[in-house]
Amino acid sequence: MKSIRQLLRQPLKTLTGVLLIAAAVAVLCVGVGQGYASIRTQKNFEEMFTTTAITTINYQYSTERASTGVTSSFNRHLPEDTVAWMEKLVEEHPELVKAVSAPGLASAYIPELIPSNYTQYAWPDSRGGLETTYFSSLIPVSYTEYVLTNRNMEDMVRKTSILSLGASPEGAPYSCAMLEIVLTEHGEIQSSGTEENPYITMEITGTIENVIGLQEGFKDPTGYTARLTMVFADRKAAEAMELVIGDRYLVYGMDYYDTHWELVYEFSYRHNNGIILEDLDPAKWKIFTEENWENYDIPNENAVGVYHFPEKYVWITPYNAQMYRSITLTLCDLSQSYDGTGCQEGLTAEEYRQRYTAPTIAHLNGTAEEFLASEEGKLWRETLGNIEVNNHAFPIAGIQDLSWITAFARNKAELVQGREFSQEELDSGAKVCIISSVLAQDNGLSVGDTISPQFYNYDPHSPYQKFVEDDYNVTQPGAYFYSSHTPIVTTETYTIVGIYEQDVVWQAPFASATGVGEEDQLYTFSPNTIFVPETSVSSDMAYGTQGFFYALILENGAMDDVKILESQAGYSSLLSYYDQGYADMSKGLFDYAAAASLAFKTGAVVYAVIVLLFLLLYPGRETKTLMTMHSLGATRGAEIAHIFIGSFTILLAGTLLGLIGGGVLWSKLTTLIPASKEVTASYGLDPSVLLGVGSLQLLVVCALTVVLALFMSRKRSGLRKDR
Repeated sequence: MKSIRQLLRQPLKTLTGVLLIAAAVAVLCVGVGQGYASIRTQKNFEEMFTTTAITTINYQYSTERASTGVTSSFNRHLPEDTVAWMEKLVEEHPELVKAVSAPGLASAYIPELIPSNYTQYAWPDSRGGLETTYFSSLIPVSYTEYVLTNRNMEDMVRKTSILSLGASPEGAPYSCAMLEIVLTEHGEIQSSGTEENPYITMEITGTIENVIGLQEGFKDPTGYTARLTMVFADRKAAEAMELVIGDRYLVYGMDYYDTHWELVYEFSYRHNNGIILEDLDPAKWKIFTEENWENYDIPNENAVGVYHFPEKYVWITPYNAQMYRSITLTLCDLSQSYDGTGCQEGLTAEEYRQRYTAPTIAHLNGTAEEFLASEEGKLWRETLGNIEVNNHAFPIAGIQDLSWITAFARNKAELVQGREFSQEELDSGAKVCIISSVLAQDNGLSVGDTISPQFYNYDPHSPYQKFVEDDYNVTQPGAYFYSSHTPIVTTETYTIVGIYEQDVVWQAPFASATGVGEEDQLYTFSPNTIFVPETSVSSDMAYGTQGFFYALILENGAMDDVKILESQAGYSSLLSYYDQGYADMSKGLFDYAAAASLAFKTGAVVYAVIVLLFLLLYPGRETKTLMTMHSLGATRGAEIAHIFIGSFTILLAGTLLGLIGGGVLWSKLTTLIPASKEVTASYGLDPSVLLGVGSLQLLVVCALTVVLALFMSRKRSGLRKDR
């Protein structure tokens, strides 16, 4: 108590000591605070960015020389040596490649949900320039004369040949359709391909009287013209087909395509009208006659008519005329061409056909309902059940990390509600999922709701699934075609924890009008895609080696090193790199880290100087007091206690005051320095760190005070012995 009373007798000296320690502690807090904020900001900064390397399509083209010249073809998969090099890169350079994004794909039937359909959206140039592709074979030499002498639109359409777009997997598996038609025309048997592998077809047309099975998202095609391509296993089967004009038929195909929908959006977008049409008004659809031809200024001599907009019009081509109120569908039983070889399960041709036979066309004597209820309609009934599942099938992507999915890594998709999966959920296989805002809105779902997917396995031997995988389609990666041979294997309940949005809801393959490059198409996904932790899926999943199924996740900052390795391996533009702006922003982070490091070092030096000054001016100046205590017979312990208690009192008061001032300065500087360096500090004042700094420095200074007191009391002890 005498030590404290002595401090009170010297208020100015005591206050100066308190302020001196307060300044030292405040400076130390600022320095430590900047260093702490820098370290935590760098850690958070690294977690914010994902550097991705994805394959381009540059090495998927092959050229062949023939007598007619050099031809180029596109291969769906990367060359084996290219895949091997990437696998070697992952194995040999873990310091550069952090991980491989390899989501698995499962399929599930969710009857309570309605999937999105691409025809519900304005999607320009959806089939990548079909107009140019088909005009060359449709336009007669003297077209103006032809139009003027064939004024009847239906006759004109017939004489320009019956057009079918052919097999297309777009929209799979939502592209299955079963329709009742009245046959209006059929063409001749056509043969193409080679003598060993002929391709036998017949074009037929009909009017749709009834829709038996079709995905809900398509516009009702009742009354439309159905332009159908029948594909036969051989010419004998084609010649045995007896078709009667005017009779009703039930038809089934797996590549339903609404050409009328494409025509609507062609008129809306391809001609730069700036108008979005919901449908075409028949009153504005004008086919030329001899009298009205000269009323229009048509720069295209192949035009056969015009469609009117307010104060403008666009011309109608022969292809447009066939697209109007029509759909296309291929009637093909792919199982019939199987000869019993090449199937991994070792099925005979008969066993294969029993498993994979699909209906194509059936003559109706009564109603479609009566036919479906008959023994003859057994396969059709089973197929109709498959359509129901396919119409509510969803691709389930089992992932390791949402930020590893290329669209999210490139900021082309983002979470708009909820959260990502936690690491614990990813590791434990928690039943949680992330869905698109389109699905959420269309089905009235929110974060916290549950869905119950019924998983079914992938059948790699299905000829229809192979057919889809051999080409691009808008729903890839899509759900697999369901059949009774791929039954439901498990039903799970998932809780929605997040909702995502994409820049483009549906991204067409090779659709230049969308501004999406060809290689970009490999990494897109439809809004029907549901993301879940990979470990939560108990059914079979399929994996790939490119596109959505494969991407390299690089360490941030490793992009240039990987580019060098790519060049050394002899590749040019094999990979495209995306670092979300990490390289540009990391300089700002480096500047901030340098400033924080300087602040920490400066703070430490200033603190050390002030503490040294305190030790010299306060406990170090107590020599006279110790001599007095010694003369009065005080023990050495009493002398040490006097120095320690007095110094500790000043230290404690100064530390508390310094912590308050240091905390204020810490908060201010943490926001000011990053703001000038293009990096936002993620961590400001942390009370626990502040208290830790105060406690540690108090302990250190107290220890130094004790050491100094021991030294000073030892000098007094020496004088005592001399006397």
